[in-house]
Amino acid sequence: MDRPESTGTLLRWWLRGLSGSLALAALAVSASDPRQGILLAFTVVLGFLPFTYARRRLHRSVVGALDRGSGPSYATLAWTAMGILCDL
Repeated sequence: MDRPESTGTLLRWWLRGLSGSLALAALAVSASDPRQGILLAFTVVLGFLPFTYARRRLHRSVVGALDRGSGPSYATLAWTAMGILCDL
């Protein structure tokens, strides 16, 4: 199994889940206070999607640099795990 591809897939699913959970939180807030729920929903879309794009680009760049000479390594898996921990 090619590690950079598998870590990229893991990262994509992680970011989708994180975005989805924030969207669900916005819906839950909007049930009690519609104004704050709408504000939170716009904040997620306008604020978090650029972060997601930048995070994926950074991941691809670092994985490419780590695996340039030696092929796939456990360093890419460690980089992905560290990024997910920082997201939390």
